[in-house]
Parts: sequence; C-alpha cells; structure tokens
Amino acid sequence: MTKMFRNRLFWQGIGFGGLMGLIVGTVLAFQVGNDRVETAQRKVVSWVRREQPMPDYVHRRV
Repeated sequence: MTKMFRNRLFWQGIGFGGLMGLIVGTVLAFQVGNDRVETAQRKVVSWVRREQPMPDYVHRRV
C-alpha cells in the first residue's frame, strides 16, 4: 500500500464514520422524541446549575 492510498482511505473512513454518526444520531433523536430530550436537558441543567451557598457575612472579619 502506498502512503497516498492509505491517507485517502483514512480520510474516507473519517468521512464515512461521520456521516454514519449523523444518520444514527438523527434516527435516535426522532425515536426518542422531544419530551424525553427536554426532560433529560432539565435534569442535566439542574445538576450543573446547583445553587451556591450564600456567604456568611456575620462571622467575616474585615
């Protein structure tokens, strides 16, 4: 195998894999539905954006 042929196969593999990933992701997104995606998104946002504890200014020295 020549180096040029291997490089071409490598790029074709990347392109094919990316295209298949888009197709599979799209099919899964349509199968899952919008309501489940919104529910999962709310759970992730609530987990990531937890409220920070308020600082205690009473015991802080200046």
